[in-house]
Amino acid sequence: MEVNKRFNVGIEIITPVSIGVGAENDWVKGVDFVQKDGKVYILDMKRIVEHGYDPNKFCDFFLNGDSDGVVKVLGSDLEKVAIKTFHQNVPSDNPIKTMIKNDVYGMPLIAGSSLKGAIRSCLFAHLRTNEEGRNAEQSVFGSLRDGEEFGRFIKVTDVDFEETELVNSKIFNLQKKGNEWTGGWKHEMNRSNSNYSSVGFNTLYESIVSGSKGVGSIMLADRVFHLFKKQSRNTMPYIEKKSKVVDGDLSYLFSIINKSTLSYLKKELHFFNTYPADKSEQIIESIEHLIHLIPEDNSFALIKMSAGAGFHSITGDWQYEDYTDTGVWENGRNDGKKKYKSRKIAEHNGKLTLMGFVKLSAISEDDYKKGLEDIASCRQSIVNKRKQDKEEALRLVEIMRQAKEASEIAKKKAEEYDNLITEAILLEDKEDYNAALDLLNKAKEVCPERDRHEGIIKRIVDAVSKAQSSQKSAVDYNKPLDELLSCTSPYINDIIKTTARWVKAGNTLNDDAMKCVADTINALNDKERKKMKQSYKDVCKALGKENADKLTTLLN
Repeated sequence: MEVNKRFNVGIEIITPVSIGVGAENDWVKGVDFVQKDGKVYILDMKRIVEHGYDPNKFCDFFLNGDSDGVVKVLGSDLEKVAIKTFHQNVPSDNPIKTMIKNDVYGMPLIAGSSLKGAIRSCLFAHLRTNEEGRNAEQSVFGSLRDGEEFGRFIKVTDVDFEETELVNSKIFNLQKKGNEWTGGWKHEMNRSNSNYSSVGFNTLYESIVSGSKGVGSIMLADRVFHLFKKQSRNTMPYIEKKSKVVDGDLSYLFSIINKSTLSYLKKELHFFNTYPADKSEQIIESIEHLIHLIPEDNSFALIKMSAGAGFHSITGDWQYEDYTDTGVWENGRNDGKKKYKSRKIAEHNGKLTLMGFVKLSAISEDDYKKGLEDIASCRQSIVNKRKQDKEEALRLVEIMRQAKEASEIAKKKAEEYDNLITEAILLEDKEDYNAALDLLNKAKEVCPERDRHEGIIKRIVDAVSKAQSSQKSAVDYNKPLDELLSCTSPYINDIIKTTARWVKAGNTLNDDAMKCVADTINALNDKERKKMKQSYKDVCKALGKENADKLTTLLN
């Protein structure tokens, strides 16, 4: 035997729905998100590090909320390091109000407690009379301590959805001109005027994508309720009305919800008609559209919930029959200001609308199962995506490891290269060319992409070539003197120079050699022979005075 009656319901998002998770979880500009070129990037520090960025570079940016600085550093990697990217052209410096999500899969959801809270407000309006005092809620719903609080007999499941979007919102606020209150838009903390602007004191809400559908269940614990009813001996407040709710079907509950929603919308319509402002006709049009959606046969229900619900919704819509006549504050910082004079308005698809309306419909078991299958498929896609992201992260880590390793190897090679070059230069200075070339060739093998060794190799090759050329000249002067003189030009100066170099090469200018020189000079023409006397000093310098004198005696 089932304890609860379970009704399968479909839930469709009619206007932007955002259920918050506390200010501490909001996305802060320049820390959690940045905006660029009509997009909002939700950042992830783990991904930033995985893509090779030093987290210390971002400390000052995050401390100062420097969104531009973050964008400049990340550049084209913004898409890669963002866990989510939204299209949103309207800038905002305020934190983005985040949406509650499934803890395991990160999917947006309408928490059962949130939907139940909205239903509870409608039931409160349905059950109560005008006789309750200050403790109206307990008087209507019953004592939680005694176990008879009516909410205990209604259970609502969480409903998962697939995607979220960012919706811009503005505050419609009454402003006083003279003695009259008029409609306006809030653009700063203490500044409102009649002109509408998307920016200025605006807030972005992460919301379930409008038009999205999900499935869930509403359960009524009718059997348990009647046990408490019996035990309380019919002393439970509003017991007959409550019995009709738990004993009824969804259409009865839907009728209660629709009646409350219709009452709320009509009062809001009157409010905006009474206090017009720039673009308020769009709000009026959206309200009229919502009113038109409510079916007369209660085949489905339209209910308001979540962010932007406003005071009149969250209190059960019972304190004021006319939202234009709520009185004024009498004390404190709001002294003299009209009560409950502001509304959170969504800017969605180019139109202004109230936030937080969803459609509840009864669905078949097959449709319920199909909805669960769609969600299961979406969850599997998320699991697969996470697996891919993990593999990609591991791949990036490996690339970074290899890059670091390659960098360290390159650094060591560069140090080895520089050391080899330094040692080679020292050996070059000592004219130990072979050893220097060995080191330079080794340096070339270590870092073939560098070219410093090439210049030094060329310099050494030139030096060796020059030395070899000089060595070759020395070997030539070891030939017999008569061979050398036979190849020398027939001029006194050249003959003397050749003879001097022959002697300098280590040969001895003996009598035979001296006679060879004298014969060569005697064979010259008269003009050249006469130069011998004129060049005597040069001959003495080249061959020595003694040899010069001997040579002179041998000449004709």
